[in-house]
Amino acid sequence: MNAGDRAGAKQTLASARKFADSVQNPDEYSNYQSQAYHTVAEAQTNAGDLAEAQATAELIKTAFLKCQSQIAIASAQTKAGDVAGAQQTLARR
Repeated sequence: MNAGDRAGAKQTLASARKFADSVQNPDEYSNYQSQAYHTVAEAQTNAGDLAEAQATAELIKTAFLKCQSQIAIASAQTKAGDVAGAQQTLARR
């Protein structure tokens, strides 16, 4: 993928999201899948695909990781001038 290749980035991140969908937790105390979703949401946020990052963050079951993802998304929204969107993101649970 070349720098600035948004379509390539989106395709790569879609593949990463599919991989995260397939991650299994070996027991009820593990959060491997949530960690995978968090990593994907973070990459989507960094790529500027905030709608997809938000959708991925919604799949995170671990509260701490979900909160971290939502803070990163809200920060990106604020930097883009979308303060109302950032407030809505932080209000999600």
